[in-house]
Amino acid sequence: MRIAHTADWHIGKMLCEYSLLKDQEACLFEFSNRLHTLKVDALIISGDLYDRSIPSAEAVSLLDRLFYHLTEECGIEVFAIAGNHDSRERIDFGSRLMHSAGLHLVGSVRLPACSFDLKKNDELLTFWMLPYFELHHIRALFPEVQLNSLQDAFTFYIAQIRQQMDRSHPHILVAHGFFTAGYAEHEKAVGGSEHLVLHDNPFDYVALGHLHAPQTAGGKTIRYAGSPLKYSIDEAAQKKQFLVVDFQDGVLREIRQEPFSASKDVQIIRGSLDSLCDNNAHTNCQDYVFAELTDDHIRVGAIQRLKSVYPNALGLKYINLQNRVPAPVAAAPTALKTKTQDLFAAFFQSVMNRSLSAEELAYLNKAASNTEGMKIHDTGSA
Repeated sequence: MRIAHTADWHIGKMLCEYSLLKDQEACLFEFSNRLHTLKVDALIISGDLYDRSIPSAEAVSLLDRLFYHLTEECGIEVFAIAGNHDSRERIDFGSRLMHSAGLHLVGSVRLPACSFDLKKNDELLTFWMLPYFELHHIRALFPEVQLNSLQDAFTFYIAQIRQQMDRSHPHILVAHGFFTAGYAEHEKAVGGSEHLVLHDNPFDYVALGHLHAPQTAGGKTIRYAGSPLKYSIDEAAQKKQFLVVDFQDGVLREIRQEPFSASKDVQIIRGSLDSLCDNNAHTNCQDYVFAELTDDHIRVGAIQRLKSVYPNALGLKYINLQNRVPAPVAAAPTALKTKTQDLFAAFFQSVMNRSLSAEELAYLNKAASNTEGMKIHDTGSA
């Protein structure tokens, strides 16, 4: 039995001012076709299907087409849960009808704990579905039990699952949140989710979502798959991947990493504005780029110049200005006794870290003389 594990699709995501819907469509359909080629039997999506609890019509349409392609055209069963970005009720809608079509969606924590069996020949797997939850969700299921913390609630809920498990075959936990198999005292929360510890892990594989970087969480079989695309500048260095998990004869045999492909990368570029805007010096100009400029002064119209070469530029910062200690600024003289051009010259010096040139000073003096005697009249309008 071959299972693919992914998470955090965030369909409808905006990266600064840019919609990623087209990038997500290309990436996830290519991913779906690769699953078909890899002869995957089932796909796990560990939460955050959408980027917003009320997704756009375009985002809903894209996910609908992906689910149809996976289940009907590729013959892959899908097991998906709600994450903290999703609406529990919207993910739950119609899920009982979709179950018969091989699409298993769980938006809310349930009692008894929600599970699905997957059979192929003599192989059997059970998927336990634990969507994103808060303390009051578990308390509502067990009003007679005193649960003082989210950790108490999680541990108690896993204990209920443990009592239902048939150990004659493998079990997979699908969950969304910040989990580890051991304590991490320096980390209390990530992305608004409290750190939870999975004690005495009873599962053969734990398929996690919430952290966008692929990583283990205290054990080789406890995995965050990460997101399929880079969704922030902070993720520029990450290598996006999904996981392929093979079971044979009731035993987990292999966990393999497979890379995602993206039509446009997210990258940080560094250099002077002039060198970065040299058309002959750079490739992949259609990527989403954030520029770290090494210029020693602010360049007028820098973002416009960047976008003329990199149409998907996300922004910029001046890395050599941030650590520069500004020169002491003398107390401002009385405004009535200070010429306008002197005030501007002082401002120019503080911003550009240089004095006005003779040509610039002459232009400034001419502009100042042309405005002498001009008055601003109050029209009396509100």
